[in-house]
Amino acid sequence: KIVAARASPLLGYTALAIFILWRVSVRFKRAIGPQRLSRYRAPITFAIYGTILLAVIWSLVPRLGLIAELLGFMTIGAALAAVALRKTLFEAKPGSLTYTPYKPIALSLATLFLARLAYRLIEVLWLAPEVQRSAGEFVSSPLTLGAFGLLTGYTLWYTKGLAAWRRHVIAAKHAREALKSEDR
Repeated sequence: KIVAARASPLLGYTALAIFILWRVSVRFKRAIGPQRLSRYRAPITFAIYGTILLAVIWSLVPRLGLIAELLGFMTIGAALAAVALRKTLFEAKPGSLTYTPYKPIALSLATLFLARLAYRLIEVLWLAPEVQRSAGEFVSSPLTLGAFGLLTGYTLWYTKGLAAWRRHVIAAKHAREALKSEDR
């Protein structure tokens, strides 16, 4: 029974670590080269990040100061995304829309978040494994919240910018097609 009680949090942290490593590896790949922009990217990103963000905020409801900290870091992340969007290379070709992200900001935020999570997992699993910890404690760490807020604010604002650019390109295409059909 004691072994099972200790294994349960370990399995949860391991599953969380695998998920996070997968997402961070995807983020690194996306940050280093041209990416195809599909119409599904924004809704999927908003759904996933929105759900995670709501879950984190819900777990922090009794601690309004931490929610304010999270929102502050998200604002800073959004400002970084605005800078990155101005430096992103957008390309509209027939049949495909691509963009090349501004690497320094995207890679820095992904590295910061990964480093914070790695340290937190090392702290929980190896440095002080005898200390009972809850998932809420993991989420409510100010440093983890800061890294999460920066990455979440950046991702949501950057995705919003990508979706706006896509809408603009498609609207311009439709306007050109309408103009051509009027000329005939």
